[in-house]
Amino acid sequence: RGRVLVVEDCAWLRRRYALVLEARGYDVVGRGNIGATLPLLSESHWGSCRFEILLLDLKLPDGDCVPLIERAAELKPEPAIAVVTAYLDPAYAVLFARMGVVCLPKPFDENHLPAQRTEAIGSRKSRQSASDHDCVDFLDRHNYLPSLFFSSSVSAVTTSKRSPTMP
Repeated sequence: RGRVLVVEDCAWLRRRYALVLEARGYDVVGRGNIGATLPLLSESHWGSCRFEILLLDLKLPDGDCVPLIERAAELKPEPAIAVVTAYLDPAYAVLFARMGVVCLPKPFDENHLPAQRTEAIGSRKSRQSASDHDCVDFLDRHNYLPSLFFSSSVSAVTTSKRSPTMP
């Protein structure tokens, strides 16, 4: 089926994701932080050992996963990306919608991974054409819309595709 890169700092959770994905026929490589992951997303490595899917924890010991998403966007072919988090701020939700990244709340039902892969691939292909309407639709489908009314941090992200000052 393909290769999946799981980036999760919690070792037992990383292994659980790997077991579920391996049972579905995927080859899985796991890493626990950004520093250990970036070499796998280098152009020299990508040519011989690419991943079809990146499953990323939002909050990692050495930062958020945004640099990994930005690096993956430069690779050809681009992988599908899903971010898993228990701490999703609405500003991140908007940013990820604009970047074409699927967000999964933690904990999530691992049985939904194949469906999420399809959604992630579809949204990655349309990443460049994301509009404010697309972002609102994404937030509504993933039940983040009500929290927008209680966050002032979202306005910093709605005007640009990427924001270097994420929470």
